[in-house]
Amino acid sequence: MALNPGTRLGPYEVISLLGAGGMGEVWRARDTRLGREVALKILPSELSQDPERLRRFEREARAASALNHPNIVVIHDVGRSDSISYIAMERVHGRSLRDLMVPGPLPVRKILPLATQIANGLAGAHAAGIVHRDLKPENVMVSEDGLVKILDFGLAKLAMPPAEGLTAAPTVAIEAPRTEAGIILGTVGYMSPEQAAGREVDYRSDHFSFGSILYEMATGRQAFQGESTPQTLTAIIEKEPEPITSIRPDIPEPLLWAIERCLAKAPAERYESTRDLARDLANLRNRFSGMAPPLVGRISASAASARRRRLTLAVSAIAGAALAVAVIVVLGLLRKPSSAPPSFQQLTFRAGTITSARFASDGDTIVYSAAWGGNPPELFLVRRGSTESRPLGLPVASILSISRAG
Repeated sequence: MALNPGTRLGPYEVISLLGAGGMGEVWRARDTRLGREVALKILPSELSQDPERLRRFEREARAASALNHPNIVVIHDVGRSDSISYIAMERVHGRSLRDLMVPGPLPVRKILPLATQIANGLAGAHAAGIVHRDLKPENVMVSEDGLVKILDFGLAKLAMPPAEGLTAAPTVAIEAPRTEAGIILGTVGYMSPEQAAGREVDYRSDHFSFGSILYEMATGRQAFQGESTPQTLTAIIEKEPEPITSIRPDIPEPLLWAIERCLAKAPAERYESTRDLARDLANLRNRFSGMAPPLVGRISASAASARRRRLTLAVSAIAGAALAVAVIVVLGLLRKPSSAPPSFQQLTFRAGTITSARFASDGDTIVYSAAWGGNPPELFLVRRGSTESRPLGLPVASILSISRAG
């Protein structure tokens, strides 16, 4: 059964082709029952004879339909017409993340809201025990009003049993696929090292793929890219990407840390939970939410000069008022000591000795030197509000100070 505009698949009338990928074609269609537009994911008839492809296609429908999250595409229906299997899903009016990155790297004020939403969607899937396994810019849609939707759980699987750090969730009725040694599923360039090596994966594999996407959003370049598929896979498994700071010096340090942690070769060195990853990005997004966009157009020399004069007068007035307020505050503090007691939050829970600790310039990151379990002292990093520390890889070291640049 060939698909053409006007073809009917059950209650759906095909309108036009939206795109095609390894798991089938996506068509724009109209639900004749409800009068709404949908996107139809089609498994071509010649592939529906392949039992494995058909099982993966059906698994996509069951996995995605079990998820209910604003950052994951909504599945409306699953059906079969003649020899064609299809999934009817919401149509996202917007562009893929790949299209958004065509001009080059994205500004930080755009990276953070998009990254936070992707992480939130992944956290929702991981909480339900679903690992995407094919996260890439083509599978992330951004609507016209900036809402992110993660698409295509065609390679998703049910993580059985749920990995440590995932929230308990009702069991989803999905046949857990058997991963055979040497079978590689995913998209080259965005695979995790364990995925590229054909090993079993869990939710932390999505963290690595997400880190690869963040790297590309920040630099405009793929983190791992070789002249051939084997070279790319080798780079993912063995090599480190070019440092972001050498390509994009303006990327905030906390975002650099998040990307580097996602791209750690060993899964144990990545985030313990996707919720923590999403929370870190949300905090950073909130901190940068006040960043003003660059001015469009040019300001004439006379207007700029007038603005500088007004600014100078305003600064002088504000400085005088601030000085007066400062004197009053200092006198008040000298006369009446603060009665509010300091608050404390425990961040480490291991047995050992902490020799020194310092706050970084962002006010949320603490670097400390500790000797845990009788081992020599080394440096660790922990974020305020988190109880998870990670080593900095500097053995037998103590922290004296942290520069403003980190």
